[in-house]
Amino acid sequence: MDSRERDFDGRLCLVTGGSGGVGEALVEILVKRGCATLFTYATNQDKARRIVEKLRPVGYVEAFRADLSNYDEVRNLARYVRERQGRLDHLAVLHGLSRGDLWKASWDSLGLEDYMEVLKIDFGGFFNVVKAFKDLMMRARSPSIVAVSSTPALVGDVQGIPYLVAKAAVLALARSLSYLLAPHIRVNVVALGSIET
Repeated sequence: MDSRERDFDGRLCLVTGGSGGVGEALVEILVKRGCATLFTYATNQDKARRIVEKLRPVGYVEAFRADLSNYDEVRNLARYVRERQGRLDHLAVLHGLSRGDLWKASWDSLGLEDYMEVLKIDFGGFFNVVKAFKDLMMRARSPSIVAVSSTPALVGDVQGIPYLVAKAAVLALARSLSYLLAPHIRVNVVALGSIET
């Protein structure tokens, strides 16, 4: 393997939503590039186990079931990482609630509780993860956070409105964190379009 392809040797990354389509692809890329990679999943333990079994011969990978909207669970994960690893170099925030009924429903057929459910997971999970891991990331050399938002969150759309609202909130917080955590932690946002996963 070309040395440029192992440019994450000695680094540690946490990927939230690592068992989803984009998350799984990122976990695989990171492990193959030499990054010790931890990832979270919400419900699909079998898929998480398959990802670990596939990638463990290639490099260090570990999966954790976590409700990222629950700060105590996220804090416990941060404590585990601190005790085992002592630092966190990179945080990739890819998790999100994916429910077809919420995606296809008209914006006004939903109640505020439907919007809040998505906000709690997408935005609340992002908030909780950064809050729990920021001090640990301060111990790393050149740490970074990348959050995933959505292009329709920037320009609007006619479907998936609760998701767009939550991803707009993620974008707003990430932009603010890029100032609040500077100069030590870089914070960026990727606004994805449609991806077939």
